[in-house]
Amino acid sequence: MSWDDIVGHEVVKRIWQAHLADGCVSNAYLLAGPEGIGKRRLALEMAKALNCTSEPRPCDQCATCLQIAKSTHPDVHAVVPGGASQQIRIEDIRHIIGRISLRPFSARKQVVVLDGAERLTEEAANSLLKSLEEPSASTHFLLVTAHLSHCLPTITSRCQIIRCRPLLREAVEKMLLASQACEAASAAAVARLCGG
Repeated sequence: MSWDDIVGHEVVKRIWQAHLADGCVSNAYLLAGPEGIGKRRLALEMAKALNCTSEPRPCDQCATCLQIAKSTHPDVHAVVPGGASQQIRIEDIRHIIGRISLRPFSARKQVVVLDGAERLTEEAANSLLKSLEEPSASTHFLLVTAHLSHCLPTITSRCQIIRCRPLLREAVEKMLLASQACEAASAAAVARLCGG
């Protein structure tokens, strides 16, 4: 998947492409928007763009892009809520901090994709703060949330917030038809229900 393969989110894609072109990528972004609109896919695409070894970035064909797409790259770290409480605990964050304190294994940048930033326990958030404030030059954080108001202010204040909007009806319909998930009439009906 390349930037062009991501349905919708044109503003976010333009912002990130400009940051990459200018060499002014923030150390921490927080993608905020409704559940299920592709925020995590955007974050993974940015992880590929930061580490791609070809042009245009991401190329989706180099070994790095392919590993990230398969979730097997040693320098791209996913953190998701877990356990009975479905929270991100301090142990999860300590593990990641330990990993990013080392040099990247094979990529230019280490990328932490933290999905469910609102699910950080207070202890986990406090443990993450120093890394967000003073990351190494080879580390970027991409946080994702569907509930920005539930994220701790200490976390949001250290990230560049990017708001993701719901997909337009036309985009939802196009995506359903392209994936052959349903017929044209069904795709139009689903798009009316969930598209912005």
